[in-house]
Amino acid sequence: MPAVIKHQLALAVRLSDATDGRGIENDVTFLVDGTEKPPQRKANGYFIYTDQALLERDYDLETRARGYATVRRRVRLETPGVSPPDLRLELIPLESLQTEGLFHTIEGRLPGLGAIDAVNPGDGACLVKDYDVRRRRLTVFNPHRLEFDRVLYALVQTAETRYTPFAVETRVSGDVLKTDRPLMVKGAVNLPLTPVVSGLAGPEGEYLLRVRRNAAGDRWIVRVRLNGTDKFTLVDFNKPAAWDQDEFLRAVQQE
Repeated sequence: MPAVIKHQLALAVRLSDATDGRGIENDVTFLVDGTEKPPQRKANGYFIYTDQALLERDYDLETRARGYATVRRRVRLETPGVSPPDLRLELIPLESLQTEGLFHTIEGRLPGLGAIDAVNPGDGACLVKDYDVRRRRLTVFNPHRLEFDRVLYALVQTAETRYTPFAVETRVSGDVLKTDRPLMVKGAVNLPLTPVVSGLAGPEGEYLLRVRRNAAGDRWIVRVRLNGTDKFTLVDFNKPAAWDQDEFLRAVQQE
């Protein structure tokens, strides 16, 4: 009787460009606890592991991709041996001669900063039609047929210069999404729904946020988590002051 070899999924990873959501597939290296560990490559930026040792304990995963900043993540198992992690990692592109003129960048150091991200309030490709907070069901007007495969999205309150981020837990139907958390937003109908561009925040408060120059406009709402509190500020990259890191920090701290 022929032997049957069964492979159980131990880890699934999707890599995408933080600035546009495009899947990253080529020239990628993964290290587990400092040792290179090649995965199986799938389509659209997906990689999988079937090594059962990855289901037995927590470990450090380092991801390197040519042209992108390295990402390090501690993989913690919710149920060892049972629940394989499903990671969505967004990588920040590096600036080079090939990418010159494509991005705007904010980087620096601010003690107490734990996270940084941004949305473009001029992106009105998708709008909210209805939201059932009890069932966490968001009905959208989606004429451009967005796939909702980004890590985070946000309801943008442009007048208040702030936004409410969430992840899509499931896509109930083509225009109905279930959010991963209740969205306590007054007047959600007709608010823009747009992807969140994630940045990097280090243990000493160092940060890096990079966004693409956008035909919808170069004014971005930036959110930082400072000493456990979310703060928002509007950054207009059309103005020279937007490139002044001290000006950005003053705006965040005064918010």
